Amino acid sequence: MEVPLAEETFFRGFVYGWMRRHLNVPAAAVLSGCFFAAAHVGWGTSTEEILFLPLALLGCSWHSSMSTRLTAPGAIVHGLFNLVETLQIL
Repeated sequence: MEVPLAEETFFRGFVYGWMRRHLNVPAAAVLSGCFFAAAHVGWGTSTEEILFLPLALLGCSWHSSMSTRLTAPGAIVHGLFNLVETLQIL
């Protein structure tokens, strides 16, 4: 659970927070979502690069739905998302 908490603190707290202070909400959500996706996609194979759009949309939805400055709810959802992915791999 440490990784989702750290990622949410960074992406939602720092990146989105900084962008939100300088841009409107939709622009900040889209750009921070794209930044989130770019950090998670393994560049180099077309299979992995195809994940950019779904991850960007996921990042956008998490950022744009943020009604508080709390990162714990996002970290919990992020952790559950990672758990589902891990179970699918196993």
